[in-house]
Amino acid sequence: MNGWFFDPLLPLHYEMIVIDIPWPFDLYSDAGAKKSASAQYDVMNADRSARFQSANSPAWIA
Repeated sequence: MNGWFFDPLLPLHYEMIVIDIPWPFDLYSDAGAKKSASAQYDVMNADRSARFQSANSPAWIA
């Protein structure tokens, strides 16, 4: 389906889609920095997360 962000999932086919958005968190020690989400991939702050959700949510969720 063209334009559907969640392709190949089918629109209106699932009761719930759970998305774990990569978000930053405080580390308790520097030793964990190499294993943190921020070291592995780009993370989203709260503003970017909100823009992602509103821009990519189907109309029936908003």
